[in-house]
Amino acid sequence: MKKPLKIGWIFQSDKMCGISFYAHKYVAALENLITIIQIDPLDIILHKKEAMALLHQCDMVHIQYETSLFFYKNRDRYDELCNSIKCPVVVSLHEVYDDFPDVFPRRLIKGTAPVRAIKKIIYDLRHPVQTALTKHISQSFYAEKIFVHSNFQKEILIKKNIAPAKMIILPFLVQNRQKESTLSWSKSETIHLGASGFINDSYNYDLLFESLALCDMPWKFTWIGGTRRPEDGSLLERINGEIKRRKWSDRFTITGVVTSEQRNGLIDCIHIYLALFKYKSSSGSLSVALGAKKIILATSIPLALEMTSEFPAMRISPSNAGDLAAEIKRIINSVDARTSLLDSVERYCEKYDSGNIASQLVLEYERLIDV
Repeated sequence: MKKPLKIGWIFQSDKMCGISFYAHKYVAALENLITIIQIDPLDIILHKKEAMALLHQCDMVHIQYETSLFFYKNRDRYDELCNSIKCPVVVSLHEVYDDFPDVFPRRLIKGTAPVRAIKKIIYDLRHPVQTALTKHISQSFYAEKIFVHSNFQKEILIKKNIAPAKMIILPFLVQNRQKESTLSWSKSETIHLGASGFINDSYNYDLLFESLALCDMPWKFTWIGGTRRPEDGSLLERINGEIKRRKWSDRFTITGVVTSEQRNGLIDCIHIYLALFKYKSSSGSLSVALGAKKIILATSIPLALEMTSEFPAMRISPSNAGDLAAEIKRIINSVDARTSLLDSVERYCEKYDSGNIASQLVLEYERLIDV
């Protein structure tokens, strides 16, 4: 008879971040299958003795990785944590890129050897989180196995010299909230477009505004969410300025940060969800929209292309505003297009339902610790 597994999950327990939302969903799906001990990274730093005592009770520790979570007083504590854990460690990576978005790549530093050496020292001082991530990658995150959400993330890590056999692809789970996909409206009805998540530079707001301006039908748009980081405040100001300039205050709404329950209710009211990302390698907001059985228009990035390779559960949107506006109108006017999309959403959600993905993860745990 197999003994019940006890797995330590390390993630921010009460923070406004996508990884925390993801982890809470996963823990809820796992709790009927195994025992989960939740530990916040900050508790490990501030109360190491007590936190490590809990982790030493575990058969395995599963780290929900984001480099900055393991920084304290500008010092990287990740290596110290992993070296203190006595049982096997596995890691889930959520955002994986060839280079850090919006940060000059360290590998492109030029100059003579002495000049490059000085520039790299300065770079490391200015970008400690990115430098720490590079170091963690070189150590394969001190993990027995690394979970990624997609094959394109795995391919990026292979190029960074992480062994393919060390990685396991486990797609982003979906919480099915709606039993059926339904989408209908009268021709006199205002089309409700929307998106959700934290406001940040990964979303193409310029494309959004230009597309909305070209929509020749009554519409309203709701952004469900707000800013998470102080540095995103200037972007929010720019967005609000554009709304005011276009005189859209009565039809373009930004809710600000909302609870999961409030978010779900607001998404239910949306007809078409616009996932117009400039870059993204995983997305909780997309999984929420899929779980709500929404029609989704998404930009052509690796994340969306891979997610639609088996089930075309999202329409990959044209790259320019005029064609995107025309695509919105085509979906509105075509029952067949809507029916086909929603059928694919149903099949995608059935395969990647949170219960199914959680069960797959437990099987991986069992293989690794040979229960």
